[in-house]
Amino acid sequence: MAKGEGIRRRDISCYRAVSEDRDLRTDLATSSGRSLIASNIAEGQGRLTRGEFCHFLGQARGSLLEVETQLAIALELHFLEDSDFRRLEGLSLEFQKLLNGLIGSMRLPKTGTE
Repeated sequence: MAKGEGIRRRDISCYRAVSEDRDLRTDLATSSGRSLIASNIAEGQGRLTRGEFCHFLGQARGSLLEVETQLAIALELHFLEDSDFRRLEGLSLEFQKLLNGLIGSMRLPKTGTE
């Protein structure tokens, strides 16, 4: 079992343990809502250097992975249908490819035409 998988299983166990005291669906939705992917990209674009922009793109990528984890937990707890999970996972992977491409292009040396 990968380290991340073990951590996710621990989180699922914690969610189940507190299920009598909390609405887990609301908890998962609120947690995912804090992952401000677009806001990180916008903030980075407003910074003065490419390095700062790249830093915020990395923050956006981390937020995207956080959302993916929350989706996997929601699926395992049966808060999300498998078909919805697959659709959202596909969208996430597409966005991750775009984001990784943008991060890669920001790390390329500047040319004289910029």
